[in-house]
Amino acid sequence: VAQATYGTGILRPYNLQQQDPLPGIFNKVLSSVRTFNKSDADIILVTLADVPGGVAGTPPVVPPNGSLTLNVEYPTPAAPSNYIAVNSWGMVDLAANTEIDGTGDDITPHVTPSKTEYGPKLTLTFVNNYSAPAYLTVLRIHGTAIVESDPIPIKSDDTTSQSMYRVHAFPYPSRWITNLKDGQAKLDYIVARFKDPRPRLTFEVRANYDAAHLAEVQARDVSDRIRVTAGSDFGLFVDAEFIIDYIAHSVDSGRLHTMTVQCTIAPTLQLGPSGTDYDPKTIPQPTTGGVDPVPDDLWTRAVLRDGRILFACAADKWNAGIDKADFRCKRIPLGDTYPDTVDLRLASEGGSDFDPVGDPNCFMIENLAASQAGINYQLFFDKTTGRGRYYFAFRLQNASGWSVWSDGNDHPQYVNDYGDTESSVAADTGPPSDWTVQIVAGPKSGTCQVVATRPKTNGNRIFSVFFQIRVTTEGGGSWRAIDADAGAAETFFDGSAIEAIYDPIAGTITFPPGTDFSACAGQDIMLVADVRKSSFNLPYCFWCGFSPDRISGTQLVGLSNLTFAFQPDSGGANAGKYVGVRCKLVRPPWSFIDLYGRNSPNTDGYQALAGYDGVGEYWLLPEGADTQTLSFKSDPIAIPAGKTLADLQGTAFFWTTYSISNAGIYSANGVVGDTED
Repeated sequence: VAQATYGTGILRPYNLQQQDPLPGIFNKVLSSVRTFNKSDADIILVTLADVPGGVAGTPPVVPPNGSLTLNVEYPTPAAPSNYIAVNSWGMVDLAANTEIDGTGDDITPHVTPSKTEYGPKLTLTFVNNYSAPAYLTVLRIHGTAIVESDPIPIKSDDTTSQSMYRVHAFPYPSRWITNLKDGQAKLDYIVARFKDPRPRLTFEVRANYDAAHLAEVQARDVSDRIRVTAGSDFGLFVDAEFIIDYIAHSVDSGRLHTMTVQCTIAPTLQLGPSGTDYDPKTIPQPTTGGVDPVPDDLWTRAVLRDGRILFACAADKWNAGIDKADFRCKRIPLGDTYPDTVDLRLASEGGSDFDPVGDPNCFMIENLAASQAGINYQLFFDKTTGRGRYYFAFRLQNASGWSVWSDGNDHPQYVNDYGDTESSVAADTGPPSDWTVQIVAGPKSGTCQVVATRPKTNGNRIFSVFFQIRVTTEGGGSWRAIDADAGAAETFFDGSAIEAIYDPIAGTITFPPGTDFSACAGQDIMLVADVRKSSFNLPYCFWCGFSPDRISGTQLVGLSNLTFAFQPDSGGANAGKYVGVRCKLVRPPWSFIDLYGRNSPNTDGYQALAGYDGVGEYWLLPEGADTQTLSFKSDPIAIPAGKTLADLQGTAFFWTTYSISNAGIYSANGVVGDTED
């Protein structure tokens, strides 16, 4: 309701002017959804004294036949940074002793505690009915805490407005968006209100004019709603309601009191209250020992490959002991309207649009093998009939239980992660190839760097780059492929002609009976597996760090991140398994040097561990991989003592969406003083 009307009636605006509306345009709004949970019901919130445990401070003392009052507050400096408040206070652990170190008499029954709660604060009163001082050698307060998890970024755009007025972004700093659907509705509302120019006015009100104007100047405030009805007398023709954005008061030397008002036209629609109650889940207590909480800080990626999409998920927190993953996905066909989020809940979880049994566009895979590194899962699609947008969600399990789903909910209700088959970036269909590499002087004396250009073929998406140097003027060695089984390179198991079966559910590669892995015992090992069926050629392989203790009989176990370019069997005893896997177990290139004392003397010229360097975790980029960089450079690598650039060559291994390969490309020997060309 308008609080005042200017222009008609008794209130007169002076110096009425129309202002430039462009600064008030916002066609891109950014914010985040805060997620809150609560801790277990029996965690220790505050520890004031714990002599037996050897933690906290000096025990408080209650005087003989006296009392002591203490005030505590949560969170404390020792609390985890995301434990932000008290949900409820619980019991008090108490032990009282006649000696400060706890070696005297236990007089706990003689000390009576009481507590009074004041939200995040707690007042504790202790009454000592004993004739000696009571040292509170144990004083811990339990309760439940409010735990904040990572926020979920959200945004709203209006591309039509952006094309007309350029992008005007507004970082909306709301601290109270706690529901993805409500938050998105709020941002969409803001964009709808602010994407187009809105009339803005300024005018003055003179308080000395009469009593009515004096009262108006005293009463008006920012955010008040007013009406301005100004016709030809004011040089403008306006009759509308406005919201006051800005007010200033001035009094001149003649005691003329003037109020300056700046206002913007009022909205015609108002956003209602948030419609979703917040239902926090209970999460385990963080610990410094024992069992960790469930996995947290999940991140996901989806990368298009030729006829398949690679989906990935990992946890940045509490990832030790991850052993399983669940995956859900729904395809929205090409040409349909893509929603902001999709609901991947089963009917038993309250959903209605996700049916992995009856709907061929819905996929659900449970109990996939996973590891501390997370999970990779690939979905093959028909390149004619299966194109579209694939919305997906993961959750991970460790010994403490399942994480929330990657959309932040106990059930995947507001899923906005997706992979597009119609990506504008071409898919890599084979090994990376066709680039140049050189070795140059580093930024400090005694260092070098390897520089490689982007692969011209199959270099559309790069996950990481690895660099290696070799001294070519000693030892009589040569560059070795990692499976060469000569010099520094060693193949501990050659399965290049053996048909094996990879089971992504169990995370195992199974070989025929009688397969011998005895040469792998006690070695530093890397698995290299050809992405194609029933073939083996090193450039077509991916690499996977391995350990001999993951060999069980004729199986390699604990493998959760393998992706092959051929489809798994669709029926029979091996349904869902990749039949025809061929691989080798080799010494990794970072161990070509005498790191473990297993290949001494090293006659191939490979140097200490600093001679092998990896840069870039490009799968963490928003695009899920690097798609733009034209030149990749290693970190500085120490030049071996007594050597110069002229003694060194370098190579680069590109990890792409298809395989990892250096394509047999090596630099020429360096030229002293050379820097990057």
